[in-house]
Amino acid sequence: MSTGLTIGGWFAQAFIQTLADKASSYFLQHSWQSYDLAHDLRQLSSSLKKARAVLCRAERKGTANMHDDLATLAAELRGAVYDAEDLLGDLDYETLSRKIEGGEAVDSPTSSPSSLADIFSLGNGDIEFILREVGDRLGQAAKKLEDFLNSEHDQMLPVERERETSSFLTVPKVFGREDKKKAIIELLLPGSGGASVTPRDPAEASFSVLPIIGAVGVGKTTLAQYVYNDPRVSEHFNLKMWVCVSHSFDVKRLTKQMIESATGKMQDDLSLDSLQVILQRKVMTSRRFLLVLDDVRREDDSEEWQKLCAPLRQGHQGSMILVTARSRRVADVMGTMEPIHLQSLSDDDCWKFLKSRAFGPEAVPSDLEAVGTSMAAKLKGSPSAVISLAGQLSRLSRLNGRTSVGDWRRIMNTEMWESQQDGIMEPFLSSYQYLPGHLKQCFSFCSIFPKQYPFNQRELVGVWMAQGFIAPQENTQMEDVGTRYLHDLIDKFFFEYTQRDHRQYIIPDLMHELAHLISRKECFMLQDKRHHGMPSTIRHLSVCAENMELNKLNIGRNSKLRSLLIFKNIMPNLNLAINHWFDQFKYIRLLNLRYCKIDELPKSIGNLKHLRYLDISSTRIKKLPEMLCVLYNLQVLNIWGCSLESFPEGFTKLINLRYLDVGVNLISKITKIGRLTSLQELQQFQVLKKDGHRIGELKDLSQLRKRLHIKNLENIESEGDACQAKLDNKEYMDELFLEWSPNGSNFAFDTKVLEDLRPHQNLKQLEIKHYGGDRSPSWLDRNLLPYISKLHIENCPNLKDIPCLPPVLTELRLVDLGLDTLPCLWDEGSSGVGSSSHGNGSIKSSSLSKLHVERFPRLTSLERWLLPLYLPVIKSIQIIDCEELLSVRPERFESFVHLEDLNISNCPKLTSKEKLGLPLSIKRFMLDACGDLDKSLPTCLESLTSLTVVKLCRCQHIVYLPQRILGELTSLESLYILDCPEILSLGGLEALTSLKNLTILKCRVIQICELVMSNDAVNRERMMLQELEIDETTSYKLSFLCNLQLSSFALVISESAESELFVGEEADWLRILRSVEKLWFKKCTNLQSLPIWLSSLTSLKKLWITDCPNINSPLDNALRTSLGDGLYVNSCGPILMG
Repeated sequence: MSTGLTIGGWFAQAFIQTLADKASSYFLQHSWQSYDLAHDLRQLSSSLKKARAVLCRAERKGTANMHDDLATLAAELRGAVYDAEDLLGDLDYETLSRKIEGGEAVDSPTSSPSSLADIFSLGNGDIEFILREVGDRLGQAAKKLEDFLNSEHDQMLPVERERETSSFLTVPKVFGREDKKKAIIELLLPGSGGASVTPRDPAEASFSVLPIIGAVGVGKTTLAQYVYNDPRVSEHFNLKMWVCVSHSFDVKRLTKQMIESATGKMQDDLSLDSLQVILQRKVMTSRRFLLVLDDVRREDDSEEWQKLCAPLRQGHQGSMILVTARSRRVADVMGTMEPIHLQSLSDDDCWKFLKSRAFGPEAVPSDLEAVGTSMAAKLKGSPSAVISLAGQLSRLSRLNGRTSVGDWRRIMNTEMWESQQDGIMEPFLSSYQYLPGHLKQCFSFCSIFPKQYPFNQRELVGVWMAQGFIAPQENTQMEDVGTRYLHDLIDKFFFEYTQRDHRQYIIPDLMHELAHLISRKECFMLQDKRHHGMPSTIRHLSVCAENMELNKLNIGRNSKLRSLLIFKNIMPNLNLAINHWFDQFKYIRLLNLRYCKIDELPKSIGNLKHLRYLDISSTRIKKLPEMLCVLYNLQVLNIWGCSLESFPEGFTKLINLRYLDVGVNLISKITKIGRLTSLQELQQFQVLKKDGHRIGELKDLSQLRKRLHIKNLENIESEGDACQAKLDNKEYMDELFLEWSPNGSNFAFDTKVLEDLRPHQNLKQLEIKHYGGDRSPSWLDRNLLPYISKLHIENCPNLKDIPCLPPVLTELRLVDLGLDTLPCLWDEGSSGVGSSSHGNGSIKSSSLSKLHVERFPRLTSLERWLLPLYLPVIKSIQIIDCEELLSVRPERFESFVHLEDLNISNCPKLTSKEKLGLPLSIKRFMLDACGDLDKSLPTCLESLTSLTVVKLCRCQHIVYLPQRILGELTSLESLYILDCPEILSLGGLEALTSLKNLTILKCRVIQICELVMSNDAVNRERMMLQELEIDETTSYKLSFLCNLQLSSFALVISESAESELFVGEEADWLRILRSVEKLWFKKCTNLQSLPIWLSSLTSLKKLWITDCPNINSPLDNALRTSLGDGLYVNSCGPILMG
């Protein structure tokens, strides 16, 4: 491994500079107290600055070298820096402790006349001696490293070469990239089959820019070469140019190389203007040009990019630029089309590629096939890793004649990761080297987490903050800085989103290997019971082994441990072990004991003065010790899942606590929570009529972010008390939920309270519930809350007025209000987000995409509100329980061209002469008891190929659903028909080839003959039905069920009035139910018995019986035995329950 990676990667320059500044600050504060102390502090600050400069120089020099002495000296210096940080941290803690215990304002300057040695009694020697010792060791370590760099060894350090590529393919065959090549060529060549990637905004220039992005070593250059050399591409573009950009985005150099690539002639040392004139003439005289800019690294060169493009804009339409980059941000700056994201190869393609490189056309020896496939899987789809490994195997074969299985296994387990020249990790190391120092720190530290560990943003930023990796920036929250760090690493593919949830992130496996190599002298992951290989220099330790008795392990020798994380089940309990740890690990900053078998935290936890992150969630702890309250540096405390009864009396002394993860019911048990002024999140605050729990506790919590839910607002006792919350000083808060108790509102007083709860103008979401007033607060105004995007107001029946809302609103949910019309989202004088011509004026449109209106007893019409012109992007409309609603102009729905979800339920007075129209975009449609609106069925369903869910309930006028219409619903997966008394025919069901769920209840007039499926076996076999819910069984015998050709499905008998089910011949029913895997009887209150032949259903895996109280016969024992855990019985008679 490159020694340079272990030199300064842990120490971003800002990290050491922060320590130096802290030492300087102590010098300035206490220089008057003692000359010797002042001298030592100043010397410590100078030594830290020297260490910063030397480490920076060593890292630059050591990027490509393999000199062990350099790494050893750098490690010694890093250790000294750590000790200096620990010392300064002790001083910080003692300062903070004196202020908190003395009741002094924490942000006030130290003004005590006491000497520094008296104030900061560390209990382990004279302060001057400790300062001098740390400073001397730091200075000596820096000098030794500097002397080494100034010696003749400096001449031995090789210089890293700039990467250079060409347009020629370097591999004889490309594996696993045909689909991407096809997609790119379709974009390059018009009329070649359509594009799989849609362009962004149309470019003004004559050329388009298509980025190819992906992690280092994934094969972006090879894919570009593959496309560049395709005969169709060469025929289409009569001018092709290839330029390798790499780290330096120098416009003059790149322009010169473009000309040389286009002409094959070397250019003299001309000015940039002369070069651009030559290039412009060349592109103007060509039909179309293709330019490949390979390996673009710089992300902040938008101006230089525009300068580079200037002569290319004279090219002909249809010209293209391909850009390969290992950063998403490059694609954002340069691309005019959505980027092609290149993923890793499959394991199969990886093995094919490895065989091709290692053996060529020769057959692979049979004894190497199995180990070869395992080896390929370990490469995680990286083509560059395949090439490196194949090179190692070829060299070994040349030396030994023929490689054995043992040779391959040895390389797979060790050598393939640690080869120092042309090794697998080489391109990844190079990519890491060009990260800024602060990102190196953050990335390398994550090696102590297991592979594929799903990080969430807050957790990751929290652990980085705990280690001091996030440098404070003026007017910027540390969380925002840390989030930017994470996004930078994601953009560079050091992290990636998980497939299931884009709110979680993982480190790709090869990147995880890289992090391990870089940090292995300081980070260690214990993965089995053996720990003899753990270096004494380890500062960060994680345990990922099952059933390891840590209390028997001697990890106490690592007394300067900064992180301890346990990810697996440890046995037995750790009560004794942690007491020992808390005596030993006095410099620990991060402690994760989640899920561990711990009954209590010992008093010795008070020793952990530097602790910033403590996770004891899902442990057995029921009480927190009072000594926890002296951990004044604690930033994160996770006690989720602990059955705590209360908090210790001094809990609010934790003034640096930023995150408290605990159930919302426990938060209300914290008295005087307002003293925790660093809190970033407070899920819920309950207003109580007692000291320490009044609304004024929120006054100083100005750092709150995300969501704040204030409950029990009826407990505000006096006018003006609500003002004490000072919600208008919480500029980082995105969501505010204000809630009174259902029966606790006071008409006049609530109005005053709500008026005084004015939030900051940055608020994005507002929810109000059980408010008793009749008018909105004055601050609910488009000018005072200009960024509000979501507004929910529920259960406020007295509210009769809501002002005009900002056009940026995207979601509006109004439930049980006294309004007779909906609030306006537009007016002709507003500066809305869009505008449309309408008559002689201009109408400003709204951004609203979701509308939910429910229980409006005074609402009679929506004709003047549901206007497609005003709501051009609306996707969801829910109108529910508006019993006085008379008109909605149903024909207009067809003009909501983005509408996906429409639900109109229990609006029985709706009448209209016009037919309901639905747009082609509709996906979910529900109609329930809506007056004459259902007369539009079934014709309103014609041609709706995107429709996936249809619910028709209490539709009095629908008579049939013919095959002609249902056959067009090619995406329909769920169909619910409930209580439609006049429906006679469902003869078109066989046309629903995508149908998975079918419910038919309380439709007793249906003619069963119409349910018979087509005799066409192909149609029957195409049915995808997975669940059928009905309320009668006799009607379906030998007709619908008998004709279903399904491999498996679930049958639900719901709310049946029958006393006996499946009446008739046993053989017939066994044939009908032959494919049933799940059978559920629910709410069949008249049912008295179940068929005795149920145990003969060979496919049955689950039988559920719920709310069937009158079944008076027990289940067959054989059936109980065969089903096992698949049997579920609830709320039935005692005979069946027994």
